[in-house]
Amino acid sequence: MSFEIMSNYRFFFSYSHLDHKNAQYGRECNYLEDFFEELCKHVSSNTPGEPAESVAYRDQDRIQIGDYWSPNIIEGLKHSRVLVSMLSSTYLASESCGREFQSFLQRFYLLQQGSFNPNASPRIIPVFWGNSDNSLYDLDSDMTQLIKRLQLRQEGVPEGYPTTGLRQYYYLGKKTSCSQLGLLLADRIVERVPFF
Repeated sequence: MSFEIMSNYRFFFSYSHLDHKNAQYGRECNYLEDFFEELCKHVSSNTPGEPAESVAYRDQDRIQIGDYWSPNIIEGLKHSRVLVSMLSSTYLASESCGREFQSFLQRFYLLQQGSFNPNASPRIIPVFWGNSDNSLYDLDSDMTQLIKRLQLRQEGVPEGYPTTGLRQYYYLGKKTSCSQLGLLLADRIVERVPFF
């Protein structure tokens, strides 16, 4: 599936490239990739007329420390309604991932000050790719509380999530739990109610 730049996206998929590399199984298969593609299909099925290839933006090039963001990343961040952050200790240690997260926080603060279009209110949905305790271990308490407040908690969340982390469901072959979380996440992505 190829994903091109568009003027508006349902979500920006933010993940650590190292997590992506470590999610490889088989010669051309990847758990993180599987989740992204399934999530796009779920979101597309909830938004008639929007094909799966156009509902999300994600960067597939590895950004090095000190690199400038490409115009595509900047446009993806500006024109995505929701940030889906695939949290892990690697994600939270990544400067680039932190900048993506901060970009959405900045949009929210601008909205609070009346400097941002309320019809395009940004939302952040953290998804624990890794074990939640390990992922949050080195974070300061304010950031930990923010992430916990934004976490999916509704009925239907797979048993053991977020403590287990989505990656572990894939490794254990629990595809039903992965799909269940993807469906819930897709429903939240297409909602218009802000999370903050």
